[in-house]
This record gives sequence, structure tokens and C-alpha cells, in this order.
Amino acid sequence: MVLFFYPADATPGCTKEVCAFRDSYVDFVKAGAAVMGISGDSQESHASFASDNELPFSLLVDEGDETRAAYGVQPDLFGLIKGRQTFVISPDGEVLLSFNNQFAPDDHVKKTLALLTV
Repeated sequence: MVLFFYPADATPGCTKEVCAFRDSYVDFVKAGAAVMGISGDSQESHASFASDNELPFSLLVDEGDETRAAYGVQPDLFGLIKGRQTFVISPDGEVLLSFNNQFAPDDHVKKTLALLTV
């Protein structure tokens, strides 16, 4: 499973990131990986964001950022922006990759595919 945390729906960096995952979605499926994005936005916001960007994967609601905290995703820029972090999780629950980079949203796809397509 590829689980990526992103700060907010419909922001420039987050749109770039989800569209990068969308554009590589077939490669993730071929590698046997499910893809899910997660942020603290509402289900309504996610539905609109997913529809606007034709996303083939689910966006999960993290109300109160409890899941973000459980995964240890830290805020960036002195706490001003929610963290952008991607995890690759094996079927038995082992975290195979944890990648955090706020300012290179495309790199999240590159790093995960590099691991999954070895």
C-alpha cells in the first residue's frame, strides 16, 4: 500500500502531487500497490477535489489529524504547513519507505515507484 499524507485539497502543491499519483496509477497497479491519499479535509472537499482531478484512488478523511499524528507526520515551516509524507507499507504492515519532502511533490511518486518496481 502507498499512503500519502498531503496538507490540503486544491492547493497548488497538493494538486501537483495527487495528479502525479494519478498519472502513474497504472504503474502502481502493475506493481501490486493500492494508493490512498489522506488529509484533514472533509469528505465533501475530497469528493470535489477527486472529481476535479479525475483521481482513480481514494482520498481518506483524517478528522482532527489523528492518523497524521499516529504516523508521526510532522508539520513543516515552523508548524505553518501540515507535513507531506508518503509511506509504502507491506501486506504484513511493515513500513518499507517513509519519504518526507514538502517542496518536491513529484518526488513522492518517483521514490515510491523506484522501490516498488525493483
